[in-house]
Amino acid sequence: MKKKIRTNSIILFAAFLVVLNLMYPAPVNTKFNLQLGTVAPRDIIAPCTFYIQKNKNELQAEIEKVKQFVVPVLQETPIPANQQASQFFQKLDEIKTDSVSYDKKKENLALIIPTITEQSSSMLLRKPYAGIRDTLLNLIDGFMEKGVIESTGLISSPVVVIMGQELPTFLENFVNYNDVSALLEEKAINSFKDKATISAFIEIGQFFIKPNLKFDYIETEKRKEEIIAQVKPTKGVIQKGEIIVRAHDIVTQNTLERLSSLPQSSGKTKLSIILGRNIVYILAIFILLLCIYFLHLTLLNDLKKMVLLLLLLSVTAGMTSVVLVLNLSAYLIPAATFGILVSLLLGTQVGIIGVIVLTILISVYTGGDFGPIILSLFVGNISVFASANVKRSFDFYKPVVYLALAYGVTALAVELLKLSPFLPLLVSVGWALLGGVASAFIAFGLLPLFENAFKITTSITLLEYADFNHPMMQRLAVYAPGTYHHSITVANLAEAGARAVNAYPLLARVGAYYHDMGKLKKPNYFVENQGEKHRTSKIKPELNALVVISHVKEGVELAQSEGFPKEIVDIIASHHGTTMASMFYQKAKENEAEGSDVNELDFRYPGPLPKTKEAAIVMLADVVEATARSVDSPAPNKLKNIIEETIKMRLEEDQLSMANLSMEELGKIETSFLPILMGVFHPRISYEKNISAK
Repeated sequence: MKKKIRTNSIILFAAFLVVLNLMYPAPVNTKFNLQLGTVAPRDIIAPCTFYIQKNKNELQAEIEKVKQFVVPVLQETPIPANQQASQFFQKLDEIKTDSVSYDKKKENLALIIPTITEQSSSMLLRKPYAGIRDTLLNLIDGFMEKGVIESTGLISSPVVVIMGQELPTFLENFVNYNDVSALLEEKAINSFKDKATISAFIEIGQFFIKPNLKFDYIETEKRKEEIIAQVKPTKGVIQKGEIIVRAHDIVTQNTLERLSSLPQSSGKTKLSIILGRNIVYILAIFILLLCIYFLHLTLLNDLKKMVLLLLLLSVTAGMTSVVLVLNLSAYLIPAATFGILVSLLLGTQVGIIGVIVLTILISVYTGGDFGPIILSLFVGNISVFASANVKRSFDFYKPVVYLALAYGVTALAVELLKLSPFLPLLVSVGWALLGGVASAFIAFGLLPLFENAFKITTSITLLEYADFNHPMMQRLAVYAPGTYHHSITVANLAEAGARAVNAYPLLARVGAYYHDMGKLKKPNYFVENQGEKHRTSKIKPELNALVVISHVKEGVELAQSEGFPKEIVDIIASHHGTTMASMFYQKAKENEAEGSDVNELDFRYPGPLPKTKEAAIVMLADVVEATARSVDSPAPNKLKNIIEETIKMRLEEDQLSMANLSMEELGKIETSFLPILMGVFHPRISYEKNISAK
């Protein structure tokens, strides 16, 4: 079958990546809480090469200084004002000589210059204007050649440049458009005496003289940004190993600037740091995805369990972040809590994979400090294996002891490598012992919450159901004693079979304990609870079959109503698969009149087929035990044949097709069953016979 990864899993991993970034710890404080004028308590040495950052005021002052070197830019727009004015006077000649009424001539003149007044219009149509034309054309030509600026209000510099020419020019060398009217008036008064002529000169000049230079604010600001970008935010470099401040020296402003620059070590930008850590995150997620894909694909496509795994990783990463931000001992990082929870909730294999990924994440959070990395890898794996062997209440204390030792030994090794003085070494080991004990207690305290929230059955839960004092086991012992003893034998067989094929022995045992709990509804209808008086012998085979077959459904309903784990309910539901109650079927056929048909479906269990190795092993153990019990004084060879024939029959009936058991594993199950059956059905000494012989 082709392996596929569901889209939900991909989305889940993407969300996990976001969570890791959100919980990334704040930068470690490197200012050492020193103040200006105080005495440095110890030598502070640069851990790496870094640049000294300019303070805000210093950087702003330098920016303002370089901005002054940016000259305002003018954008030139060619305007043929002189040509337009010359064409106007040519048109005026045509209007004056045109054989139309005077009013029509005024109308034609107004079409060219709409703003012209009645006085100026009359002067131009009735009097000579050659003086106006020559003087105005020369003036316009001079203005446009110098350049007419639209406005100088936004220009604070006395010097400007024209875009494309880049020649610095004093602003006063240009004509301000706001001054054009005054300049025209001054020229007209100096050139003419008649008021009408002066007025016409000014009106024509104002109409044709337009700005051909405009302040380009956008280009000017762009040039400022370019020159600001060249301002360096640093003013020196500190080499790795260089003394920043010596012990007992007075802290100066220069010292504080160096210390405040330390978080920007190696000149790396915030963006590059974010990019770097996310690459590591993605690699860690890829390793997790790859391992689960090849080793535990069913987990990858189980959204609920994947959410649980990534949630535990996120919570542990978050707690690590808190430890670092609060500057607590790194030996309080709860790597063991993660290992215990994942191992018990998702399995030992997933626990090891998770610890490796967690170690990678912690290495990013701690900046590559080898102490927390060693701690996570070592105690994480110890916690996985220590919790895997928890089988009874007394075993809960073993992980606590193991983890305390693991944390302590790790702390001792790391501190010796760091050449820590004796007292700090003892303090670190003390914190580590506390971290180990606390991690174990926190894990076992949180375990029920995760079990209930995610509906996962752990070995801890199964141990509760494995207790013979469990109310349901007590009910079986009292009301269905034959079924009770049958179930215990089946449990011994199932546990041995599961252990032989590396399945889950505890689940197989507990599932076997309760596989026949449905018989509690009508215990006396089942032969193992009847003694010598067979109550069902007088009942029709069809009714007998109905009662027997219904114990599966009734067992499932009873288990669900009592809140049994789903894994146990599944074993109850599938322990007969779709097999037939053949004894009742044969009796029904014998009792029927010749030629009539017996409906086979009335004698067949409804299923489902076992889908796990544990469920299939319970099915085999159940039928093997029942068959062996029906044989008088079975010898070892006969027991061996019973086991082989039973498994062969279930194979031929296709009852094991969904359980993923190989022929080699079935052989191991056969081998594991035999010693158990021989112990149960071994020959007994006949004491009465021996006594009489005497």
